[in-house]
Amino acid sequence: MARCGAAHVRRGGAVKHLRRRAFSLRWWQPANPAWWAWVLLTVAGLGYYGYSLFVGVLLLPLTAVTGLVVTVGLGAFWLWFIRRPQIFGRVSARAVVAALAWGGLAATGAFALLGNSAIIAIIGQGISIDLAFAWGPAIAAPLTEEVAKTLGVVIVVLMARSRLRTPMEGAFLGAYVGLGFELAENFLYGFNVVFMGFGESQVGDTLVVYLARAGIFALVSHTIFSAVAGAGIAYMWPAHGSPRMMRGAALVLTAVAVHGLWNSPLLLGLGWRFAVAAAIPTGFYWLVKTWRRDEQRWFRETLAPEVARGAIPQVYVDNVARSLRMRRKHVRAVVAAYGAHAGDYQRYLDGILVDLADAVSAGDIDSAAAYRAAVMQSVGTLPHAAPYAPTPAT
Repeated sequence: MARCGAAHVRRGGAVKHLRRRAFSLRWWQPANPAWWAWVLLTVAGLGYYGYSLFVGVLLLPLTAVTGLVVTVGLGAFWLWFIRRPQIFGRVSARAVVAALAWGGLAATGAFALLGNSAIIAIIGQGISIDLAFAWGPAIAAPLTEEVAKTLGVVIVVLMARSRLRTPMEGAFLGAYVGLGFELAENFLYGFNVVFMGFGESQVGDTLVVYLARAGIFALVSHTIFSAVAGAGIAYMWPAHGSPRMMRGAALVLTAVAVHGLWNSPLLLGLGWRFAVAAAIPTGFYWLVKTWRRDEQRWFRETLAPEVARGAIPQVYVDNVARSLRMRRKHVRAVVAAYGAHAGDYQRYLDGILVDLADAVSAGDIDSAAAYRAAVMQSVGTLPHAAPYAPTPAT
């Protein structure tokens, strides 16, 4: 698996200071067909997206400035929000940029702007104008947008010459692709609404768009849809083990179906729309809990040979919980029993164990040896370290 990481270990870090990065990629790799697909479609998308905005930016500069400022702020928040739960491995900065660029430019400009209009026109000309008006967005958008964004997950993985080890890795990559698409779409919608109001309230109308799409309905977003589809790709195309095609396909189709429902005239009433808006993040939460169990299973299975040959204690592995909340709870128990310094080292130890699992999975022998030595150094030297740790987290 293409990853980057230092062979040495720095004490004092925590899980947020994981040293290794998933999906490390190079910007110049002309021998890789996926790289060419990313470059050509991203450039094409940039061209058409820029062309679509050109007149609007000239005529409505306040809309452009307002949208840009809000987009930067929202982007920063979502980047932090997506990065925070990455506790079994961090997506590399280059992979994040590649995913954002694909979602914001390729999926938007090269697929959605062209494909949606074409499909709606075909429905109107071939079936019914009324059907195209009522159901066009519900039919066209999920097909073009979800396919394009899901393709972006595959493209980034292929650019990194890697594979998806867990559904959470697919979900994180999908979330970054979806975030790029969402930011680009919100910016474009700001111009659409201001044009409909004849430009009389550029700042106000633009802010209303963001309030509705990124505020009230923030959790019904392309970020979530693409995360679900990305997890589906991970099930169908795993780094290890047999593909679970039915489960993966069900997740991808769920993203398409929920997107279609959200765009459909079935939710014209605010009551139904708010009900679905509450159901989507609730369902996503339970999916994440399932993916977290798969992620923890990968971690334990990867380190099982290390435990079997006595390289690391079993309780060390058991103490690495599957969620950020559970890890905090365990650290608080360590602090209560052994003091603040023990809590700091528990976080450090969690990070080293995750990096060790990553190195072992990637076949990085030198880094694995360094992380293994750092783990073993704590055995018998720290009163709070396992086997004296509190009850293992689960």
